[in-house]
Amino acid sequence: SNVLLSTAWWVMLSRLSPNPPRALPTMASYAVSQYGKYLPGNVAHYALRHAWSRRSGTPHASLGLAAGLEAVLLLLAALCLMLIADGSGADFLPFLRPPAAIALLLTGLATLSLGLRWIQRRGGIGRLQLPPLPMPALLMAFIIYSAFFVASAALQFGIAAMLDIDVVPTHLLAATAGSWLAGFVIIGAPAGIGVREAAFVGLMGHVIGDGAALLLIGLFRVATFLGDTIFMAVGAWLLRRDGRRISQSAARGN
Repeated sequence: SNVLLSTAWWVMLSRLSPNPPRALPTMASYAVSQYGKYLPGNVAHYALRHAWSRRSGTPHASLGLAAGLEAVLLLLAALCLMLIADGSGADFLPFLRPPAAIALLLTGLATLSLGLRWIQRRGGIGRLQLPPLPMPALLMAFIIYSAFFVASAALQFGIAAMLDIDVVPTHLLAATAGSWLAGFVIIGAPAGIGVREAAFVGLMGHVIGDGAALLLIGLFRVATFLGDTIFMAVGAWLLRRDGRRISQSAARGN
C-alpha cells in the first residue's frame, strides 16, 4: 500500500515538474521521508519530502501543488469509498448523508478548480508560477489512492479472519477510510496515533464490539508500523545505491 502512495506521488510530480524526476529515486525519497510522520506534529514527512525533492531540481511550485493535490485526492478518495461502502450496507454511517456529502465534494472540487485557474491566470502567487493541471495524471492518482484504501481494508479483513472476527467487508472499508480521514484532518498526532484508533472503534464498535474493534485496529497499527519501517529501510537502501551509481558515473566522466 505504501508503494501505491509513492507511485501516485511520482505520477503527479512527473506531470507537474518541467524536469520530470526519475521514478525510483522519487519513490525511494518518499519512502524514507514518509517515516517522518511518526514525529510529533505529523508534518515532518512533508518538509523532508520537499527538501529532498528539491535536490532533483523540482520547483517549489510543483512540489507545493503536488502536496496539496495529494491531500485533496486522498480526502476525496476516502470520502467516495465511505459513500460507496455505506451505500451497500444498512445505514452503517448514519451521520453521512449521500446527497449532502456529494454536494460538499462537488462544491469543494469546483472551488479548488476555479481558485487554481484564477491563480494561473494572474500569473501565479508572487514568484511562484503554478504549472497547468494534468487531468489524466490526477485521475490516475485518484484511482491509485482509492486502491490504497482498499488494500488497507483488505489487510484489516485478513487480520479479522485470523482472529475469527465476523465482519462485513464493506463496513470495514468504510471504517478504514473514515478512521484514516479522522487521523489526517486532526493535525498533531504522530501518524494519527490515537485518533484513528478512537475513530475506528467508534465506527466499528457497535458492529463487532468495542473490544474486538480495538484489538483489530491495534494489530493493524502494529502491522502498518512494521510495513512503514521496512518501506523506509528499502527506500534508504535504494537511495544509497543510486547515490553510489551517480558518484561512479561522475568519476568515470572525469
